[in-house]
Amino acid sequence: MPDALNADTRLTILLMLRDRVPFTVRWMAYANRVRLPFKVFIADGGSDDSAGRALGDHSRFPHVDYTYVRYPHDATYADFYAKLADALSRIDTPYVALADNDDFLIADGVRQAIRFLADHPEYATCGGQCAVFWVTPSEAGGSGSETLYGRRVEWKTSLDTRSVTDATARARLEHQSLRATTPIYYHVQRTSDVRRYVDAVMVWNPADLFLLEHVLYSLAAIAGRTKQLDTLYIARQWNSPETIGGGHIDAFGDWLGRMLAPTWSEDFAGAVRILSAALADRDHLSLEEARAAVVAAFRMQAAPPLLSDLLKDPHVDVPMSAAVWLVQRLLARPSTSAARRLLRRVYRRMPWISVDAVHGTEFRTRAVAGAAEDFGPMREFLREPPAAALDGR
Repeated sequence: MPDALNADTRLTILLMLRDRVPFTVRWMAYANRVRLPFKVFIADGGSDDSAGRALGDHSRFPHVDYTYVRYPHDATYADFYAKLADALSRIDTPYVALADNDDFLIADGVRQAIRFLADHPEYATCGGQCAVFWVTPSEAGGSGSETLYGRRVEWKTSLDTRSVTDATARARLEHQSLRATTPIYYHVQRTSDVRRYVDAVMVWNPADLFLLEHVLYSLAAIAGRTKQLDTLYIARQWNSPETIGGGHIDAFGDWLGRMLAPTWSEDFAGAVRILSAALADRDHLSLEEARAAVVAAFRMQAAPPLLSDLLKDPHVDVPMSAAVWLVQRLLARPSTSAARRLLRRVYRRMPWISVDAVHGTEFRTRAVAGAAEDFGPMREFLREPPAAALDGR
């Protein structure tokens, strides 16, 4: 159909590589089998020429319109960002979709996303539903590459058609942060927009890969609305080995571990600076207002994974979690609340209740011997200010 052909020629899939050549070959073999109709730009920052040897012969994948470019090895994240910026500069289609070599894009879903963006200039991204899948090798043992193929392929989807359509960039940023698991990073976007986002990243040069993704999809939310179609758009493998994200977690740890890295403060300050400037410009806010909104949105996004990481700590048990939950719920009540006042009185006056009960680390205790006598003079002093304090001397 003419409309389909027009959509097919307006998008380039940008496939970013760093080693894991068997997954790249699998990706290309599938694209060749289904005759993926879009252009593919392969940016290879691998440690050797294995991918080039696999992809050099175009007759191996005759039904894929692809361009392969060998870049210097992605030894640092700065190298990765430079590769991304250069690849985007070479793409000549108005739309682009980022892809990983262990994921699969569904042609019809991508095609619908292209058409939607073309018809709705107020939208910055468009994607669809995400499936996740796991490949279990037929025989136990061996290398991680066995998750390439296997007789048991399990998958699932969760329908989520909520689009982010708020009129203001601040509201879009907030709502996108509440839906951080939605892979907007992989949506169809305008190539010119993604180039602009990556230019900002090049100057920033963060050491935290996940913070980079947060900034990229937050900039998209600030730029315009986000559409979620009800058709399948992408399938992501959740048990593939040696991913870039997995390597980052191995090096720096979970969310809490990353926040304790020596580079975190500088990276986070840069993220806030970039997003605040974009938000202030889009919504005509002061930088102070924009910064507060950016930080608040990040808190909403970070809270669930941080809580998950904390609950994995062996020192955090059920009683501690329950105590913290109860204390925070009480503190959220007005100071005049009868329940809050009652429990505050019990906590402060019962000597056998530990000071640390509010943190859930200890509930019962004993008073320090002789403390009442030693604290007595301070209590008497604090009950009534001395005359010198009253007259200002």
